[in-house]
Amino acid sequence: MRHRLLTALSLLLVSSASYAIDEPHTAYLRLCAELDLAALSEIEMAANSGEISGEKIAAAFFSVMAARNACGEGRVDQAISIYDDVSLY
Repeated sequence: MRHRLLTALSLLLVSSASYAIDEPHTAYLRLCAELDLAALSEIEMAANSGEISGEKIAAAFFSVMAARNACGEGRVDQAISIYDDVSLY
């Protein structure tokens, strides 16, 4: 899941010009939304593969929920860390 952090930071840097006109909080919410979407897509693919146990799928989903809550509370560094640690394998 380290690739999510690198992707997120790259997206933030590349699109920093568009974020400059937004409030900083909005930029972090967008970053969290992109990480959330990537994590949920990965969970969905794993669930559809049938190779991952339901317990691992549920644990990953609850980790995403924890990251979502952290981001919503402004703890973006913690949210990124949680997204990065979501593991299905």
